[in-house]
Amino acid sequence: MTTIALVSTNNYCHHYHHHHKLVSNIRAINNIAILLSLMLFTSTLSRTTAAFISSNHRPPVQRIGSQRHNTVRLLMTFQQSDTPFPYTPPAWASRLTNVPQKRLQLANLPTPVQLIGANRSSTRHQNNNNNNNKSILSRLNELNIKLYMKRDDATGGVELGGNKLRKLEFLLADALAQVCDSVVTIGGEQSNHCRATAAAARMVGLSPNLILRTRRADKIYDKTDELGFEGNILFDRMMGSTIYTCTPGEYGRVGSNKLVEHVCDYITSQEGGKPYAIPVGGSNAVGSWGYINAVDELMNQVESSDSHLDHVVFATGSGGTAAGIS
Repeated sequence: MTTIALVSTNNYCHHYHHHHKLVSNIRAINNIAILLSLMLFTSTLSRTTAAFISSNHRPPVQRIGSQRHNTVRLLMTFQQSDTPFPYTPPAWASRLTNVPQKRLQLANLPTPVQLIGANRSSTRHQNNNNNNNKSILSRLNELNIKLYMKRDDATGGVELGGNKLRKLEFLLADALAQVCDSVVTIGGEQSNHCRATAAAARMVGLSPNLILRTRRADKIYDKTDELGFEGNILFDRMMGSTIYTCTPGEYGRVGSNKLVEHVCDYITSQEGGKPYAIPVGGSNAVGSWGYINAVDELMNQVESSDSHLDHVVFATGSGGTAAGIS
């Protein structure tokens, strides 16, 4: 029998599209009760307590290089510790270079490994000749495949969950070691990475700055369109993020790293801040240690059970998870 581990890497907030009518009607965030109700509604108080300083302005949305506006400010006090602790790499990874000295403990680890019940699903329909009612998992049993799922979508609450949190444990520890006061990162308009970065940054006392890639960037800058309050953007705003926008064309021509560098330079020169640059997806030499550590976690889980793995399957985007697992 072939045994496969599937790594579930994202806790998506895109599925909140059925709440869009509720959140898109908000035009001025000046009612604490409304904001707290929204946070309760979307389960973001699982790790946080929040105090709001309200105004009649929206959370910040600006084009790169544009003037900053007065905005709603969100003060977060999290229960998690913001103190990095010494990191010891797995024995098999100790020869790798650039081993991080510190790590934060932000995620709920270890994440569980669950056996996908193909046998029960196929047995349920074994006497049913209608293929339309046949479980899609029954094919695993026919191919003699045992499938496990590593639930890395469950690293945290809905504001944090997903594979990005493992990377952020090392990235934000590095930011604190460099005595930075903010972070700058980049992603798509509904980026899970940006949402998780904003929440985790607030947990350790850093201000989040997000560059969101959207085809509507020029219209948003000209105030003929708006970024809105839907999906992950709502969470970004709740974290008090300063939001910049860029077009897909600018993203392609300039490059994500250069755009992050540009905003970091702006914060340093215009505001006297000390930002920490985080690449798209948190994927660099520091962030990849999150999944080097995850491999060690999975190996320990397998060794403590009666199972073995032949293959590990995972989704990849910016490449950080792939680099760590490989």
